[in-house]
Amino acid sequence: SGYEASTSTTATLSCTSPYITISNSQAIFSAIQPGQQQTFNNVFGISVANNIPDQTNVTFSLHMVSGQNSWNETFTLRGNAPTLSISPTMNIHDDNGNGQIDAGETARIDIQVSNNGHAKANTINANFTSASPYINITNGNATANNVAVNASATLSFTITCNANTPMGQLATFNANAACGTAYSTSRGFSTRLNLPIDNLESGDLSQFNWDNDAQHPWQITTTNPYDGTYCLRSGEIGDNASSEISIEVEVMQNDTISFFRRTSSQENDKLYFYIDDIEKTQVSGNQVWRE
Repeated sequence: SGYEASTSTTATLSCTSPYITISNSQAIFSAIQPGQQQTFNNVFGISVANNIPDQTNVTFSLHMVSGQNSWNETFTLRGNAPTLSISPTMNIHDDNGNGQIDAGETARIDIQVSNNGHAKANTINANFTSASPYINITNGNATANNVAVNASATLSFTITCNANTPMGQLATFNANAACGTAYSTSRGFSTRLNLPIDNLESGDLSQFNWDNDAQHPWQITTTNPYDGTYCLRSGEIGDNASSEISIEVEVMQNDTISFFRRTSSQENDKLYFYIDDIEKTQVSGNQVWRE
């Protein structure tokens, strides 16, 4: 922007960031006339380390000399990199389709890895492990390629559960995912194995040793199930009568029990739920399915 033409100009680029290597730091520009602007492409060479943190600000210094004159300029660029995260939920695809890991089953475990950074994750390598003596990881490695910014990938692993697994045994798992050596994440999971769950999809009460009311037995039905094909309905009763079903289980430690129920009855007719002959809840009237 001066009033005289410049002589040739020598420009030297420098940077103190540990994440930047300058392979070609010097360039020579031809004379520029007053009021003239010129663009010079591909005059410097830099490389970015493969461990630069996402959104790192990098400052460059440019020293220019033309004849007896010199100038210094600085500018800042922002470095982009992947940032990985693992969803807190693992999806279980097991042999009988109940979403639980039961004794003797083989299951596919799916986890979701997301790239929340500002650069594509070229290759994500993940591994899946468990410290449980009742779990065998038959395929514990998975890879996802070219995961774009704000995209995710589903990675799958295969496990088997020992046939002698105790009921309700707690199993812990750990998933690790990495893009290169600098960008990684991990997450732990846990689930109980071999839970006593009856989803009634066998179409009968044979999965567990239910004690059904002989006079007014509960019946398997396909009418209005909560999920799947079947549900369980109380027996037909008249005034001052009841229909009861029960099961006896031995538990080794404090835990929880849950079930889904739906009622359609008069207000004075009630569904009671007991544990060890102690009433835990009662429901009556027209109620939709609820846990």
